[in-house]
Amino acid sequence: MTQYQGLFITVFFDSGPQVIFNTTIFSEEKALNLGVQGLTALQNGEDETLYGPLPTPRAELLGFVFTLKLAVRESSDERIRILGRPVNMWIIVRKPHIKTIFKNWDRMQIRLRNIINTTSFRSDDDLTTAKITNIEKQVRDVFESLPSDEFQYPHQTIQSINPKSRKIEYLPDDVKFGEMLLDHANEMFYLFVDEKQVANMITTQGSLDEMLYTVQEHVKSHCGKWYAIRLITDARRQEMIKRKYLQALASEHGDD
Repeated sequence: MTQYQGLFITVFFDSGPQVIFNTTIFSEEKALNLGVQGLTALQNGEDETLYGPLPTPRAELLGFVFTLKLAVRESSDERIRILGRPVNMWIIVRKPHIKTIFKNWDRMQIRLRNIINTTSFRSDDDLTTAKITNIEKQVRDVFESLPSDEFQYPHQTIQSINPKSRKIEYLPDDVKFGEMLLDHANEMFYLFVDEKQVANMITTQGSLDEMLYTVQEHVKSHCGKWYAIRLITDARRQEMIKRKYLQALASEHGDD
């Protein structure tokens, strides 16, 4: 079962808080109660920041709140005119997946901020159904692209695999990032680089998380969906993984 269970958005209008979008199992009333709690508790929190987990009326579900403020053209509330209109995006997830979310916390914040930036969700004028539906789809992709073993940093153990009969794609010289091996059946890929290449990528992107996110964006443009990434820098392990997969690739093409 997917860890993502929908989201709802609460906006503090001049007339009071309102739920303007809701794809969760919670009724409008329950969502509003949660939204008011979030707006009250996080009113002094930082913008474009993920908070949580927070309890919900369902014990097996927890909420994460992404906070932001929208610019306003006019408002009777001076504080809103000066600071912006508070908006809380409640993301509901199943409790068993909390460990995965914490493991990828910084990276998820980067991706959520990128969603807000790329969709230009910045003012009252952006509170449209089309724009919010687009945001919800991208947020869903963020959470659904995080299986429990998704992020493998250098020198961690890779689970044993049997690549037979899997659809595989080998990119020995990807135009942007070098050597990759894509396992389409399992929606994941390996990035084969050395420590120097990693350092150069980090210099370009700003951090390891941002670098890996950029690589995933690149692969998404190729595959049409988010793939889990495993970064491999050890040369011996690279050869072992390539040999295992490429033997299966040769078998699929009748080259045995």
